[in-house]
Amino acid sequence: ARKYRLDNSLLQHSGPGLVWRLSKDLNDVAGEGQFAAWEDVFEGIDEGDGWVRVDDRYLPSHADGLQVLVPLEPDKVARKYRLDNSLLQHSGPGLVWRLSKDLNDVAGEGQFAAWEDVFEGIDEGDGWVRVDDRYLPSHADGLQVLVPLEPDKVARKYRLD
Repeated sequence: ARKYRLDNSLLQHSGPGLVWRLSKDLNDVAGEGQFAAWEDVFEGIDEGDGWVRVDDRYLPSHADGLQVLVPLEPDKVARKYRLDNSLLQHSGPGLVWRLSKDLNDVAGEGQFAAWEDVFEGIDEGDGWVRVDDRYLPSHADGLQVLVPLEPDKVARKYRLD
């Protein structure tokens, strides 16, 4: 996951923002008043097909052929994270450390971060957090497992106004 800013500088749309989609279909709108406002910053996953997923909703990366979602540079400042199992509901004791940004490059038997552990790491901006010389994915099976503990100045994901 990485942070994106909803940018209207190229499109020059007169509305307040873009309506959230429930799927990767422009016609599958989330509902009246549910939009991402211009200049909002949020964390999402680039699906690689012109769509960015934010939790269970979607925004197109381009509108009328113009880029509207601008990826922000990853924050290279270390911050505290908690390994959270509330969404994933994994039956194991935690997540195995990785030696690289490859899910198959495991650190070894018994080398895992336990659920609810808190540690300091750097968000690499590509779905991985580096802790010293090891890595953990920020999401597992599409669900967030690394929760930043310090307050983050990001906009509300769903506006109802």
